[in-house]
Amino acid sequence: MRYILCLLLCCPTSYVFAECMRDDGRIETVCGAGPCVKDRYGEVYCAPHIDGTATLDRYQQAVCSVGRCARSRNDEIICSREPGGDVLLNIYGEADCYGGCIVASAEACEREFAGPRDEDGNLTREPGPPPTGLEGYRPPGRPTR
Repeated sequence: MRYILCLLLCCPTSYVFAECMRDDGRIETVCGAGPCVKDRYGEVYCAPHIDGTATLDRYQQAVCSVGRCARSRNDEIICSREPGGDVLLNIYGEADCYGGCIVASAEACEREFAGPRDEDGNLTREPGPPPTGLEGYRPPGRPTR
């Protein structure tokens, strides 16, 4: 138990609490500091902060922010500017944000591929389409050997 506690305290929080999801139709896994979401094409995008937001806009495109977000009456996704900040909607559907408001954007999303890396921290295998045939195929949930 002490070993696990020490490991959790010594590791950067982005690794301990990172959320990971697999892209549809790919073998690569995408991780982010905060929650992740799949867009209409099955690609994964993640929030840049553990208390941030990753959600889909009205066009099913992934948008993110460092703070919490809410959908306004105009169907805009309004977020707090502060990392982990909150947003509340008043009775008219207008947003009130901690630290100021911004509109969630696709540019704020993270898309970090997980996998083997070299000594410089670069992926040793570029993300790409899945292999053809049965070579390299493994059913979802199966560990690698």
